Amino acid sequence: MADTVRELSGVKVLVCDPAGPSITTVQDALDLIGATYDGAELVAVPADRLDDTFFVLSTGFAGEVMQKFVNYHVRLVVLGDISRHLEASSAL
Repeated sequence: MADTVRELSGVKVLVCDPAGPSITTVQDALDLIGATYDGAELVAVPADRLDDTFFVLSTGFAGEVMQKFVNYHVRLVVLGDISRHLEASSAL
């Protein structure tokens, strides 16, 4: 399955394929934002597609990614189990 735009509860959502490429750079996040130009206003990303550095807040990667989404007025949802990241971080 490729990333697809679907309407869910009246909101156009870019639903990302769990088997898709990892998001390891800010450019990868910008590519997802670019994919919303089909009309999606929200991106649903499986947690497994996010590089582990996203969940280590001291790296600043999550902040950079989130700032891009804010700048382009696109909402981000991380789907899946992040319990191992929560256990490893007091800030998260």
